[in-house]
Amino acid sequence: MLRLKLAAIIGALVIGLMSAVPTFAGTSSVTDLRLAPGASICLTPQTAISYADVQGTANGGGVNVAVYNGAVNATNTVFLALNSNGAVGPGYLPASYGPFKVTPSTGGIANTTNPAGQTRFNNRMKLLHTLDDGLRQDSPNGNAVTDYDSFYDAAQGMMYNPVVNQAFGFTAAESQRYGNSGLGNAMLVAAQVLKANQGTRFVQITSNDGWDMHQNIYAANTLPAKAKILDDGLSTLIADLKSAGLLDSTLIVMAGEFGRTVGPITAQGGRDHWPQQFAFFAGGGVKGGKIIGRTDDRGADVVDFGWSEKRYVYAEDIEATIYSAVGIDWTTVRHDDPFGRGFEYVPKTGPFAFMPVHELWG
Repeated sequence: MLRLKLAAIIGALVIGLMSAVPTFAGTSSVTDLRLAPGASICLTPQTAISYADVQGTANGGGVNVAVYNGAVNATNTVFLALNSNGAVGPGYLPASYGPFKVTPSTGGIANTTNPAGQTRFNNRMKLLHTLDDGLRQDSPNGNAVTDYDSFYDAAQGMMYNPVVNQAFGFTAAESQRYGNSGLGNAMLVAAQVLKANQGTRFVQITSNDGWDMHQNIYAANTLPAKAKILDDGLSTLIADLKSAGLLDSTLIVMAGEFGRTVGPITAQGGRDHWPQQFAFFAGGGVKGGKIIGRTDDRGADVVDFGWSEKRYVYAEDIEATIYSAVGIDWTTVRHDDPFGRGFEYVPKTGPFAFMPVHELWG
């Protein structure tokens, strides 16, 4: 089974990270992606991703990064959401699967010390446990109170913790390497969290830089500026993961909400949408320098599917691909939801079975 860290950038782009897989060669590959209604991964401005025991993430139309692995996290930061205040909760899963939301800054995570000092703080926590452990642990008042107890424990585990400080804090020089931007800082923190190897399973990064360029697309502050933000952050992330020996065990998946029209620009100096788009994969054993599928000259439709199913690649296929890489049966249906209706890892929304794109590794 492949244990992995997964990151996804979604909105104009999607990126995913996968860790702890065997060492492989290869860096990147591209596959054509056609959107379908009802997808678990809906590559639109309102993006939803569901991966195994980590429910979903969402954003408002920017860029998104997520990280998944199979380790145990001492601080309970299973799902880390960077620049992602809109990240959705854990659904019907326990609250520990919900996102820990952080806006990266040079100072790291705020409020990880107490004005009274560590000794006094620890004594206060001991007193608190003496007073109400019976009500908070295996609470007779239900899961909500028990979840609240786990929040206390998780927060305390992050206080006075040098590993946490090192993973979430950074210098101005380190930020500059990643482009000195909100997206770059989030990628920097994501890389540091991976290197810290504290068991974070899923990291989402959202960029609000704005990629919907229907006018003045080639002005200095639009596509050239946005592309540089992405290029600076993503290239440094890949380089740092490779230098740390993590790229082969980290799957990066990047895709957008829509494609863009080609040829002459519009009267407003911009480009409109095609529902046709592509997904980019790097690391995680993906065979680099490979293109799967081919569009027509207008980028409007696929003329060569390029994979074994001989059809469009749908968002559900991308999801099945990620599950397959993790070593999870993408056909699984869980029946532990409150109503027992069943939760499909990959919803069956079409007339055919969705499948992993194994050609990425072939």
